[in-house]
Amino acid sequence: MKKYIVMVCLSLAGIFKAQTAKELVGKWQLVETVVNNQPQDIKSLFGSDKVFQNFNPDFSFEATIGNDVNKGKWELTKDNDGQILNLTIGKNTTHFKVDYFDENKRTISFVNNGNNMSLTYKKNK
Repeated sequence: MKKYIVMVCLSLAGIFKAQTAKELVGKWQLVETVVNNQPQDIKSLFGSDKVFQNFNPDFSFEATIGNDVNKGKWELTKDNDGQILNLTIGKNTTHFKVDYFDENKRTISFVNNGNNMSLTYKKNK
């Protein structure tokens, strides 16, 4: 009986992860940037207010800032504190903590040069 319960729990965990990864697929636009709890102007930080992340079902990824496009891979994993979004472009991988995520809005955070950064995206439909 214990084996059956463990198998069901593991199966459900796999289903929920797959659904979350599936919800991430699509084009997301950056709508809010916060550095050390202070809202920042997207254009002044990135040089453009057209900042997008595009997640593909094959785990490929495109980051677009204005006319610049960077391609890489993405992975959504779990850790003790929740979910981590790993974005790899070239040899560099950035680990973002997923603070909030639903089908229309996503907020991720990370530490950059000692600054706490929070990025909120909305999904383009």
